[in-house]
Amino acid sequence: MTTPTAEEMLKLVLDSVSSIKEKKLFKTERGYQGELLAEIHSRLKGQEWAGDPILEQECQKRLGLHGLTIRPDLIIHIPFERGNVKERKDGNFCVIELKLRASQRDIQDDLKKLSDMCNLLRYGCGIFVNIDAHRSKTTANFCDLKGPLYSIATALVGDNPVVSCDRIV
Repeated sequence: MTTPTAEEMLKLVLDSVSSIKEKKLFKTERGYQGELLAEIHSRLKGQEWAGDPILEQECQKRLGLHGLTIRPDLIIHIPFERGNVKERKDGNFCVIELKLRASQRDIQDDLKKLSDMCNLLRYGCGIFVNIDAHRSKTTANFCDLKGPLYSIATALVGDNPVVSCDRIV
């Protein structure tokens, strides 16, 4: 069994995003998040990664335990409570933030959160998903961010999702 890489996490998320085709789900962040959770979960179950990582949604990060207070939309990790990892910072593979038609400011704010979680909690990668958007790239300057961080945009054109992805750092 191996530990998942940032590239494997990105592929898992991209494959999941690319499979969502229901128009209604592109209207709300919560609806899209539920379907993305289901798609990632089904793909995660097929992996044979060390520690048997799980997918959780909106898991509260607390200052005393984690060093920051952020509630990421989705995380893929090995729960500390299982006793398989020595520290809460171990076994953290991917953190995901979602926004519906995000503004440049929304993208900046979420990428900063992702960077903080990658740095403080040692997530292997952070992924921002812009729902019902055609551009994943942002015009912001990110010299202070640590990664790897990726920005994905997904929108329906007809009945097919069009997905773009950029590495931010």
